[in-house]
Amino acid sequence: MSRKLAALLPFAAALLLTGCLATPYGELGPWGGGVTSTRLDERRVSVFAKGNSRTELVTLRNYIIRRAAEDTIKAGYTAFEILNAEGEIRTGYYVSSGSSSYSCGKRGCASYYTPAQTVAVQNPVMQADVYMSDEKKPRNPANAFFIAADVLKFMAAPQPASSPPETAAK
Repeated sequence: MSRKLAALLPFAAALLLTGCLATPYGELGPWGGGVTSTRLDERRVSVFAKGNSRTELVTLRNYIIRRAAEDTIKAGYTAFEILNAEGEIRTGYYVSSGSSSYSCGKRGCASYYTPAQTVAVQNPVMQADVYMSDEKKPRNPANAFFIAADVLKFMAAPQPASSPPETAAK
């Protein structure tokens, strides 16, 4: 194996692995998922998140809450409430190209043809409107209410691995 090929193998493996993972938290990119926010007025922001086919809606909800907390602190407020949130699974389609091949062996030659295929891809999306404030409780008790610093503290902390509950010693 050439040295150049050997040097590229770790990058190729990382690229393959990222295609199998859920969308990570980050800015919404032009070809992938992520989260973005738009300031609507002094106290309101609209947050949008999009995932890949391996991302669950609950993950997008967490991304929206995290982004809302970041925007709240950046705007100089301490708390926020989710005014409304909507999530859905969007289905998109792409068509793979057909292919043909020809091979010869000891038993003769053969040609193969694979027709084009239409593949459905389901991607979750979620949007929420957020109201930022310095209040200690929500304006409407039906709204989800968060203290921004607590959200960022919790979401930045490493989450413990799932393990069975401990049993009391006998």
